[in-house]
Amino acid sequence: MYSSLNEEFKTHWSNVGYEKGIVQGKAEARKEMIDAYSDTVIRLTSSMGLSLDSAMDCVPGDIAAEVRRKVESRL
Repeated sequence: MYSSLNEEFKTHWSNVGYEKGIVQGKAEARKEMIDAYSDTVIRLTSSMGLSLDSAMDCVPGDIAAEVRRKVESRL
């Protein structure tokens, strides 16, 4: 379940970055991806009762630290 969700997020946000242009699009798409993954992790912990560590398993490694900081600041 998490791997298909992960692939959908990667595909969607890669396309968003491509559509917005290389430099600005990548930075903006990265921020939007961090926001989206943060929302997803919060939903997984609150709605499904997963631990933060378990919910973070669906987050790509290159943004995991930023997503964790954002989630922890919102909890």
